[in-house]
Amino acid sequence: MDFVGFEDLKCKDKENSQKVFVIRNDKLGDFILAIPALIALKHAFLEKGVEVYLGVVVPSYTTPIALEFPFIDEVIIEDNHLATTLKNRSIDALIFLFSNFKNAKLAFSLRKSISYILAPKTKIYSWFYQKSVRQNRSLCLKTEYEYNLDLIHALCKDYDLPNAQIKKIAWKLKDKSKERTIIASKLNANVDLLWIGVHMHSGGSSPVLPASHFIELIAILHEKLSCEIILICGPGERKATEELLKEVPFAHLYDTSHSLVDLAKLCANLSVYIGNASGPLHVNALFDNQSIGFYPNELTASIARWRPFNEQFLGITPPNGSNDMGLIDIKKESEKIVGFITKNLSHHAQER
Repeated sequence: MDFVGFEDLKCKDKENSQKVFVIRNDKLGDFILAIPALIALKHAFLEKGVEVYLGVVVPSYTTPIALEFPFIDEVIIEDNHLATTLKNRSIDALIFLFSNFKNAKLAFSLRKSISYILAPKTKIYSWFYQKSVRQNRSLCLKTEYEYNLDLIHALCKDYDLPNAQIKKIAWKLKDKSKERTIIASKLNANVDLLWIGVHMHSGGSSPVLPASHFIELIAILHEKLSCEIILICGPGERKATEELLKEVPFAHLYDTSHSLVDLAKLCANLSVYIGNASGPLHVNALFDNQSIGFYPNELTASIARWRPFNEQFLGITPPNGSNDMGLIDIKKESEKIVGFITKNLSHHAQER
């Protein structure tokens, strides 16, 4: 493992433990937003003096980063034989962090093998599960990670466990200075300057900030701050990022298409992350860096529902409740962004 943090939560006695498996088999950001719930689950059992063996089910894409968390004792890759795999694991409790037809069908096939199956309640699928919790997620009254925590609290109540409060999450690299030097060498970047990561893409269908706005913002940051700008791209994003680089040639391009672990290593070395609402924004939150995200006002894609869980977060939306990201006055917002960055950096310098 390349990272440190949460080693004390690793299962030490698998044979005499409660075996709890959690399914979050969708996108990268959704899995990262489940991390607070997974840590809370571990704390709840341990505070009661009960050992818990925690497994997760994820798609192949998010598996490399899931394997890096020491508190996750087993990672199962979702495939066509998942039901059989889970039946062979002697699972005490299975939690679905979101519900759709695929997951409901899986839960129904496991009813005779697993005595406790929990999921969010939906009108269509709730009867497939042994226990479901009404959350009304479509109302977006809470963030996604808070909805996930509520499901863990439901399990805690049923298992007579305390509702362990999640502590501040701050993951770290084992050898940050070494990794920073390696990345700097690849990019020909100054290792001593402030590093700002910029990701102009989005993994979903939500509106995104136009490339022209990113170009203007990057130019302002380069002028106002002594920093290195690192343009981040993932699978299928390199060509568009290279076009952006032509407009800001002083920046550097970092392609994370081949490895989510490399994305995490880069985020661990950033001071600031800027981008649309997407998976990398949430990966950055693991390291408690500054995060600046551009969101539409549409409720189901809003800051209220999908903000990252780190404390140092600035969310920016179009004016007057619009979903047109082109209406964002990037020159005006850049003043706010520069102020946010400098204020938080000076505060952390004082803490150190």
